Amino acid sequence: MIEATGRGSERTSIDNLEIAMETVKPVEMPASPQKPAKIGRVRWVGEMNQALSEGLATSQLLAAVESDQLAAGRKICLDLWPFIRHLPDQIKAVKDKLPDQLEPAKLFLNSLADEERHYQELYIKQCELAGLSRDALLTTEVAPAQPIAVLTRTMDRACLEGDVVTGVQAIVAAELAATQFARAAKSAFEQYFDLHAGEYDDGRIDEGLSWLRLHAKPNTRHALWMNRMLVALNQENDSSIWPETVKEILKSIFSLWRVDPSTVEKWLSSRGT
Repeated sequence: MIEATGRGSERTSIDNLEIAMETVKPVEMPASPQKPAKIGRVRWVGEMNQALSEGLATSQLLAAVESDQLAAGRKICLDLWPFIRHLPDQIKAVKDKLPDQLEPAKLFLNSLADEERHYQELYIKQCELAGLSRDALLTTEVAPAQPIAVLTRTMDRACLEGDVVTGVQAIVAAELAATQFARAAKSAFEQYFDLHAGEYDDGRIDEGLSWLRLHAKPNTRHALWMNRMLVALNQENDSSIWPETVKEILKSIFSLWRVDPSTVEKWLSSRGT
């Protein structure tokens, strides 16, 4: 059931390399053939994945999922809905700012855009599987929990008000978190519904778990587009200093996951400006 957000890839290569041959005088050929350029390294992406993994190890939210899957799943679905509801608009805002030449960014953001609200519909099916009412979810305005309110505001600032780079940073960070949580929580939910399969109509469990499974499933093409996008936006570097937007997203995610304070301090204090 979430995050889960990231659920949550990519770089450059030389496709066709032609060697011009001069006709007047011979050209000395290189001793070995040229190889495609290596994909760039975006250090904060790898380190954030490590931080998320360590955060899950002490996450009280994940512990709740493992001890009481249905109750925890229902709460996660309800808490995350305000974020899920606004995410397509945030992604669209960043897409609309992209320069024409940033093809990797277009490919990546198009894969997440959900303009037809297909992924949102899968999320609603997940909430229904957890016992929530579709009508209540769509029509009831509930003030979001504090971590979700902070996360949504941070995403709004980065995607709606910020430039392309800050918007992309926020979307990637949220996607990484969604992927990690989905992978960590998937087995607990699947085990619960396997045990209670007789209580549900045929196909309902698979339909309800589609959102979670989609975010947990590795997607090489998606990852490739993401990394190429980040390199194209000059995020390729070996600096230990994280973008401010990424730190803000991680702080919100750790608050949502109820991560041990020592883990929060370790990652946020060591990646300062």
